[in-house]
Formats: sequence, C-alpha cells, structure tokens
Amino acid sequence: MPTREVVVIAISGPSGAGKTTLVEKVATLLGNATTLFYDHYRAVAHWHPDIRQWVEQGCDPNQWANIPQLVEDVRALREGRAVVSPKSGQVVESAPYIVLEEPWGRDRDELKPLIDFVAHIAIPLDISLCRKLLRDAANPALRFDPLAFAQDYLTERIGEVYRRQQQVSEHADLVLDGLQPPDELAEAIAEQIRLRY
Repeated sequence: MPTREVVVIAISGPSGAGKTTLVEKVATLLGNATTLFYDHYRAVAHWHPDIRQWVEQGCDPNQWANIPQLVEDVRALREGRAVVSPKSGQVVESAPYIVLEEPWGRDRDELKPLIDFVAHIAIPLDISLCRKLLRDAANPALRFDPLAFAQDYLTERIGEVYRRQQQVSEHADLVLDGLQPPDELAEAIAEQIRLRY
C-alpha cells in the first residue's frame, strides 16, 4: 500500500451539497487532519465578471475562479508549512491529511496537481438550491435575499454554475449520494482514504 507524507482530499459538489459538513466530519474521522475551505478565500479570489459570457464560453471552471492564495496554501501545507486563513487570520498547521472544500474537484488546473483524492457529492440540483436558500437566508449577517437569488438563478444563469459543478463527478475518485446521512458519507470517504493511503 502506497504511503505519502501528506494526502490532500478534496470534497466537491455544488453549493448546498453539504461540503463544509463533510470536510469537518472527514477530518475528525481521520484524526490527524487539517481543513481548508474554498469559501474562506472568496475575498482574495478573482471571479469571472459575467456569468452569461462564462456560460457562452463553455463553463470552464478555470475561467470562473482564480484563487492563487488557496493554491499556495495547499502547496505550503503539503510541504509541511503552516498558513494563515484569509478569513479568520488564524494559523492553519500542516497535517498528514488536508481535507479541502473545493467545489470543482480536479477540474481547476491550478489545483489539480495538488489533489490526491476527490470525493464528489452528487445531489439533485433542486435540493442543493433549496439548501442554499434556507442556509443563507437564516444568516442575518449575509443580508441574503432568497427571492433575488432565485430570480438571478434563472435570469443570470447562476444555475449553470451548479450544473457544471455536478460534472466534476466525472473526474472524482468516489461519488457519493448527497441524500444519504452525512455521517455515512464521511465514513465512506474515510474508509477509502485509509485503504488507499
């Protein structure tokens, strides 16, 4: 069985699939693990300015988001160096397992060579959308308007982002049924990691 000093496990899927929950549960099950979250890098990311244009150009995840700091942080953690979270300012130490929330799995070229294993959460997009609406509407700090988002989902083609994220399953090492309980999904991922690494 091959061994590595550091294994990077990416959890992929659309918004509302349960990636954050799974990242935390998998890290707990594996024990000596650290976590990184895609959403914590939003303020330092470079985003495509026009969703419609992005869709017309073929929905390439490499054109959707460019996050050099996330790439550098994953690289540093793989090399055993600590990093600083851009969201909290807290130090994130390296560990044998890095569990990463990355909606695009291996589909973004800047992260692809740094990821060892991708677990993709497959979930009906209506469920994913409902979860996002309920979650974000319940957080007053976000000042989230679910009706405005639903309108943009339809008219501004935001739904295409979700649909493209579902295609990440084609390059995943493990595809999970996102309607199953999170504890079962986390155990399935942890079991695969223990078997492979």
